[in-house]
Amino acid sequence: MEGYDNTGNRLALTNDELLRLSEERFNRAFHVNPSMMAIIRKRDEVCLDANQSFLIGTGYSHEEVVGHNIRELKLWREPEDRQIIKRALQENSVQGLEVSYTNKSGEKQYGLAFKENVVIDDEECYLGVMVDITDVRVIKEALEVKEEMYRQIVETAHEGIWLVDADYQITFVNEKMAEMLGYTVEEMTGELLYKFMDDEWQTIAREQGKNRRRGIAEQYEFKYQRKDGKGVWTLTSVSPFYARDGSWSGSLGMIVDINHRKDFEQALRESNRRVADILNFLPDATLVIDCKGRVIAWNKAAEEMTGIKSEDIIGKGDYEYSIPFYGYRRPILVDHVLNYEQDWEPNYSRIELKGRVVIGENLCRTIDNPRAYLWAVATPLYDIQGNITGAIESIRDITDRRQAENNLKASEEQYRRIVETANEGIWLNDRDNKITFVNQKMADMLGYTVEDIIGCSLFKFIAKDHRQMACIMMDRNRKGIRVEHDFKFRCRDGSSLWAVVSMSPIINKKYLGSLAMVSDVTERKKLELQMARLDRLNLVGQIAACIGHEIRNPMTSVRGFLQMLAGEEIYNQDKEHFELMIEELDRANSIITEFLSLARNKNIELKLNDLNSIVKGLFPIINAEALIQDKFAEINLEEIPKLLLDESEIRQLILNLARNALEAMSSEKGLMLKTLREGAEVILSVQDQGSGIDPNILGEIGTPFITTKEEGTGLGLPVCYSIAARHDATIEVESDAAGTTFFVRFKIPAGI
Repeated sequence: MEGYDNTGNRLALTNDELLRLSEERFNRAFHVNPSMMAIIRKRDEVCLDANQSFLIGTGYSHEEVVGHNIRELKLWREPEDRQIIKRALQENSVQGLEVSYTNKSGEKQYGLAFKENVVIDDEECYLGVMVDITDVRVIKEALEVKEEMYRQIVETAHEGIWLVDADYQITFVNEKMAEMLGYTVEEMTGELLYKFMDDEWQTIAREQGKNRRRGIAEQYEFKYQRKDGKGVWTLTSVSPFYARDGSWSGSLGMIVDINHRKDFEQALRESNRRVADILNFLPDATLVIDCKGRVIAWNKAAEEMTGIKSEDIIGKGDYEYSIPFYGYRRPILVDHVLNYEQDWEPNYSRIELKGRVVIGENLCRTIDNPRAYLWAVATPLYDIQGNITGAIESIRDITDRRQAENNLKASEEQYRRIVETANEGIWLNDRDNKITFVNQKMADMLGYTVEDIIGCSLFKFIAKDHRQMACIMMDRNRKGIRVEHDFKFRCRDGSSLWAVVSMSPIINKKYLGSLAMVSDVTERKKLELQMARLDRLNLVGQIAACIGHEIRNPMTSVRGFLQMLAGEEIYNQDKEHFELMIEELDRANSIITEFLSLARNKNIELKLNDLNSIVKGLFPIINAEALIQDKFAEINLEEIPKLLLDESEIRQLILNLARNALEAMSSEKGLMLKTLREGAEVILSVQDQGSGIDPNILGEIGTPFITTKEEGTGLGLPVCYSIAARHDATIEVESDAAGTTFFVRFKIPAGI
């Protein structure tokens, strides 16, 4: 075997060297080929290699293609495309199959596909080649659309049209041309143009044809010969056209029958009159100018709007027509259409461009209104060749409409301000329960921004145990029924918001959504809970007052006998049992004492006392208990006025709250007692660093016998609530994972 070196000298090569040289040439041709190429293993359709053109054409990287099943690229997303590819892969050879595919960016592309079966490293493979024809396909489709458009234009044209080739053989003739000469289209197509003229005009046509060969387009009167032998005078416009190599390849003729020119001229005058009648019939003021800016039409509505008669303005230019509207000469929309590149948009309060059509609004004047708001639309006028011959503008007085719009905007703004400043929360939701509007009050109530809420499901902000009720209300809204109910919302910080929600359906033939008015009743709910708690305390207190002494009397007798029996020698071996029973009776007696403390009618002695002094007096006891439990206590006492207090009861209240706080904390945690003045109230707060109160029982705090302690009686906090009630004070609780704070709010006596 022989080869050649770089200088052209013949070299002898081995078969392996020739094979390697062939493979190198194939690889070089494969990777630099401008066509998209890929090698696909037949058994599993895994891509073994793809050239740079393939990667660029599909938009995928080499790593995303090579080593992957070709179907993973999802190049053929449409079912019909996948079927075409499937059938093609079953063929031994595919040549020039037009297919479409989708690149990584989702763009649809077109190509000519070629496929051959090859064997590489003993593996059966497909060699796929794709020639990108996207641009050709787009151009082809555009040309097809244009050809169809032009065909319809030609077929429906009022002029006769013919095309002849370089030998003057007719390649196309429209119906009008055939009708003009008394033939059918089929009879004329393929014939020499000279067949349809007599000898004299054939000679003239041959001479004029020389001009076409020189690239000259002409218009002239020409006489053709009809099938019945009669002559037909025409106005003929002829233009040459050329092949791609620049050679003359034929002519295009546009033919107008002028045998009845007078009739045509009369018809034209009638047409102009009809156009004038139509313009005068238009309700909008309308004017037409030619390319030199001279008025050629001014309808009745324009006369009425400006007070200027048509005969006084027709033929005038130099922006004469703008004076009635602005009081001075200046371009208006009809001028800007003719001079499209001018910087004129700032001259109007509103401008909209739609191609060559210009729509504008501006403050002008009319004969009836010195401050009229006018809307106008202007567009160019074209001749049959598509040249701009002038422009037309229609003007409408929209002062009333604009005023109505302004009034509506003012009304909307007023209502918007009302909504935004309303003391009630307001939201709008769509039929899918997505919130489409929310006012600032509603956002503030929930602790979010307006932007955080809009677009969210309203169920996101409703407590779980009230979502079923929300669904019921929505269903009734969908039936057109207005509903109102108490809701518990979930705020951003995890707290609860109680509100009365009034929901009204929004219906326009069908349900579109709901409008909700939300009133915060959290304080009312707290008051109701507090009243219920006080009612329970009162009931328990009444029971305590009725039965407390009845229980204590027999217990006292039993305790006395137990003490007496414990002193007898015969019971020395049972002395520990007697002492245990006496301790249990004493514990029961202390519980009864606490129980009796719940009575609202308990006699107390209110005197002006210094709450800070009471706290300071108890602090050594509280601090000592804290130190014993490896905890600490602190106080922060601000200057406060004296209050009407029963000192012994307040001491009990403080000790109960402090001891509960200490028991709620682990070692090394702290307790803080604070006093402060807030408006007309003095607040005593007891804050611990425990793990917080279970939310499930937080609402039951203060109810007798509710306790989280293993050995608690559940009377400590109810006693505190009862003491607070006797002092006309209230207790509030805040609790989370960082700890719990009890706030006791005392009213400052009048005159202090």
